[in-house]
Amino acid sequence: MVWILENPVPIWATGAVLGTLAGLVFLTRRTLVPLLVLAGIVGFTLLLALLEQLVVTQREEVERATYQLAAAIEANDLEAVLAFLAPTAKKVRSDAQALLARLQVAKAHVGGTLHVDIDSNGSGSNGSGPEAISRFRALVDAVDRRGGMKIVYYDEVQLHWASQDGRWRVTSYTAKNGGRWAGDRGQ
Repeated sequence: MVWILENPVPIWATGAVLGTLAGLVFLTRRTLVPLLVLAGIVGFTLLLALLEQLVVTQREEVERATYQLAAAIEANDLEAVLAFLAPTAKKVRSDAQALLARLQVAKAHVGGTLHVDIDSNGSGSNGSGPEAISRFRALVDAVDRRGGMKIVYYDEVQLHWASQDGRWRVTSYTAKNGGRWAGDRGQ
């Protein structure tokens, strides 16, 4: 049932179909009952659409955090990037510090389709809270500050997230290099 809160398209499509049918019945009969049914369908559709906008699911939180992390990388804002990384993820933090110190990032985008899987048990293996994995094709366009060489990365990335202190933070990542998984960069 959570899917209805993550995508407004089924709500609007169902409301449009049912509203059209109720509207046709009203136009043929021109009585009060079909008009009330039509008003009820419109009202219920608007109520569900409002509910979908107000309720933010864990999957939507991870999606938003993934896009915000990409925006922080594109802005070359090391402090903002480190805010998305778990304090215990030492390798990830050192990779971020080393790469952002060396590269001037021009673009960092979440490409392709972003897939987010939430741990179905509700609590992660580290005991800190729910965990999630976001999978996407990352596009990073940067220039090496030392030699001026242009670097473009466009391949699959998996970010492993854990909910800590009410925020989703990256605990590890795995990136493909030339079509092969380059290995997990964990804690």
